[in-house]
Amino acid sequence: DMVSGQGASLIASYVLAGVAGVAAVGAIRGALTLFGPVNVVLLGSTMVLVPEGRRIAASSPKRLVTMCMAAAGVFTLMAAVVTVTFEFLPASLGSKILGETWGGAHSVMVPIGVAAMAGGVVAGALAGLRSIAAADALLRTRVITTPAAIVLPVGGALLDGGRGLAIGLALSVWWNVIWFWKAFL
Repeated sequence: DMVSGQGASLIASYVLAGVAGVAAVGAIRGALTLFGPVNVVLLGSTMVLVPEGRRIAASSPKRLVTMCMAAAGVFTLMAAVVTVTFEFLPASLGSKILGETWGGAHSVMVPIGVAAMAGGVVAGALAGLRSIAAADALLRTRVITTPAAIVLPVGGALLDGGRGLAIGLALSVWWNVIWFWKAFL
């Protein structure tokens, strides 16, 4: 599950550097860096959500769905707060955080924020799938979603450089939302 997801991201980064240029990929990476605290919470919460999800699923599968939806809501809200915070941050402060990368990162903040919000929604479904040990469903879903994780950002980059890349990335993560929740529910 993690290997295929990270592998697609790595492949996409190399392809995107060739298609959109290193500066565009740097802008995306800069914007993604600002979501680091959200990502730490998402990854760390797995340590709690999966065992708790297993415990809950044993007594009430419906409560597991509720827990996963609540987690998805919290993660999405966190990503939305980060998006709004950095979208409206004065350039002087942004430059102190990211240096020369700030301008490029700021230009893709909204689509990267939309992708991060989608990532929060996906994280809820992933917690549910892992809680019920649905490795087969996870693998099937990764097979369906991995091509979009490469094609949509690359297609976006071909159409509109760094901004298109960011929009393609956001679309690919929302594609994941559909498939991971379908697999879970």
